[in-house]
Amino acid sequence: MRTKPNLVKNILTILLVFLLIATVTASAKSIPQPVKIPPVASFTCSPKVVHVGGNVHFTDTSTPGFGHGKIVGRAWYINNLMVSQAHSFIYSFDVAGRYSVKLKIGTADDTTASTIGSVTVK
Repeated sequence: MRTKPNLVKNILTILLVFLLIATVTASAKSIPQPVKIPPVASFTCSPKVVHVGGNVHFTDTSTPGFGHGKIVGRAWYINNLMVSQAHSFIYSFDVAGRYSVKLKIGTADDTTASTIGSVTVK
């Protein structure tokens, strides 16, 4: 029995297409995904030592990392009391002591980061 040349050609073409699809599918699964870099919360405050009644200027210097979107929210806490959600603000201290300052940020994909510093009031 003699096989028609077109039939053999068609069968070989179909096998080649299946082989190509299998190769592309296998290589697509092995493509590395980009690494996400977490956001880093940071801030500046000036001055860090102030007299009672003095003002301290706080500024958010955080970075959103990579793959999380931009920073969409922040909360500032002084001795665990939320005092601002602004990028920067000024705060006046009326009582001497050492105050804990916490900044918590959130990115577009709901990833959060926080940092803690302190201010001394004399």
